[in-house]
Amino acid sequence: MLDELGEPETSKLLSLFTCPINPDVESFLHNNAIMFEGRDTTRTYLMISDAGEIYAFFSLATKELTLLNTNLSKTTVKKIHGANKHAERVPAFLIGQIAKNHSITDNPIRLRDILNEAYGMITLAKEIIGGRVVILECEDNDKLISMYVNHGFTRIDINNSQDSLVTLYKLIIH
Repeated sequence: MLDELGEPETSKLLSLFTCPINPDVESFLHNNAIMFEGRDTTRTYLMISDAGEIYAFFSLATKELTLLNTNLSKTTVKKIHGANKHAERVPAFLIGQIAKNHSITDNPIRLRDILNEAYGMITLAKEIIGGRVVILECEDNDKLISMYVNHGFTRIDINNSQDSLVTLYKLIIH
């Protein structure tokens, strides 16, 4: 889209997206998505209606998941890593941002739809470079965490973490 519309028009389109329940994701889309795209650190994908409105978006990146100081058993660490029950780190696909546009009345998109689109892109990357795990980070909010758990993610409790975000993971082994 950035190539087709150019930066000013893309910025204008992105500015119409609203997510009052999570201003951070709205701010990311308005202020950082294009910059991160240009730096090749994140890819942001838009789910667009036939009328050209943004229904939802998600961003993908890679991140190293640290397995030290977690509540994970050695068996789970081995599953995540693929071979080593003492692994300290594993590369992961990160769903960095994910949100639905609240400015669209009766927006038909659901979390399941957004995640399925994200998994589709992750599957393409996995076929090229490999990978076993998807992670996402969210606020420490029981309702939000429960929503992701209901979609197959598992919470990782990280001891001594300075981060206020909760990390969840999902294996993508086929």
